[in-house]
Amino acid sequence: MIFRLDEALEELDITRNKLAVYAEVRPNTVNDLANGDTKRIEIETLEKILKSLNEISMTRGMQRTYNIEDVFEYELSSEFINANKRKSIMSDAEFETIKNILSANTIHTSIKTLEVTDVCTFLLIFGDYLIKNGAQFGMKSDTGHLSNVNDILLRLWQHLNLYDLVVYNQAEVRFTQKGIEFIQRLKDL
Repeated sequence: MIFRLDEALEELDITRNKLAVYAEVRPNTVNDLANGDTKRIEIETLEKILKSLNEISMTRGMQRTYNIEDVFEYELSSEFINANKRKSIMSDAEFETIKNILSANTIHTSIKTLEVTDVCTFLLIFGDYLIKNGAQFGMKSDTGHLSNVNDILLRLWQHLNLYDLVVYNQAEVRFTQKGIEFIQRLKDL
């Protein structure tokens, strides 16, 4: 929590005690709220404080309206943000294990400049396309041949399925959520 009541009091050039008297609340309540020592606040008390801040602002001809955010603000902790940044399907250790295994597997392609590569590099380069399109057995390109990328994924599907990265369903290979996360984490490296 970020307590901002003192900032409002400074803008209005009034003391904590004057606000307590004007709002008809205990001075300790205003002090606790301003110092960030309060454990809870009654809605009625908050309303009295906000009404008083706004009345004082109006009587002084200020074009300022005070809201709850001017008294206190909730801010997510960095620990909470970092913990919830990415709800991971796989642990870091599992990702590293799969990455190391797939990086050690060489594949041969007919794609120029990528004739020999490893599975992770292939997934990194073609991941977005593969996630969007998957691969289908018997899929023909415009030239009547299996597309190179489609063909490679079809050759790899059983290997990738061992780690639940893809699923085979009705002559089609699609990436699972775990597979999508794996490719995204490769990109983040």
